[in-house]
Amino acid sequence: MFFGNNIKRLRVLLGMTHEEFGRAIGYSQSAISAWESNRTYPRVNTVEQIAKLYHIPTSTLLDEHGLDGATATPDGHIKLAYKRHTHQVPLVKHLYASSTLEDTYTSTMYGIASELANLYPTSFFIQVPDDPLDRLLPIYALALIVPMRQMTKNNELYLVAVDDEPAMLRRVRKLNNGYELSCESTDTTYRPRTFDYNTGCTQQITILGKLAWYMMPYDWVF
Repeated sequence: MFFGNNIKRLRVLLGMTHEEFGRAIGYSQSAISAWESNRTYPRVNTVEQIAKLYHIPTSTLLDEHGLDGATATPDGHIKLAYKRHTHQVPLVKHLYASSTLEDTYTSTMYGIASELANLYPTSFFIQVPDDPLDRLLPIYALALIVPMRQMTKNNELYLVAVDDEPAMLRRVRKLNNGYELSCESTDTTYRPRTFDYNTGCTQQITILGKLAWYMMPYDWVF
């Protein structure tokens, strides 16, 4: 990722120290230093907030050439000189285990940085529903999904379908003979759903894809 380098370039363009830039976006000097050296990365909603503050597209901070030729205006905004190359990705709705992916594409497209498009050329977006009990991702976030039918790692976020239920994002853990699906719920009584085929469970779990990235819609406001 080019985020660390771009954060440093942004800070230098604005003529700020680590401390000043951190104060402007609500983070510590050490956090800014860690981002710039690629030791750590912020959450995606933090990247969104930084981009919004300086009136630039979020993907600019992820693009190797996003800040090439950019200048800072007297009022503290960033004027971009580089024409970004983006790849349009379709939004998918009403996806089920039995769906043909192409049949679920909508006419709505969202642009992603060319770097992401090169990494995930067959990806698509789903939109996180307004579910007050599920806080895996922010409500209405656009989740970039990489199609796949097999898990690659335990306890990561996958797009899954249970029998004929609509597909949903869940943290998935593979059991000896089954699956455990969980989310981050505000309901203190919530428990993960366990599908253990050793105990006679017959519900079918279908892996449809894995979360690669997420962003907020262009018209979303804080």
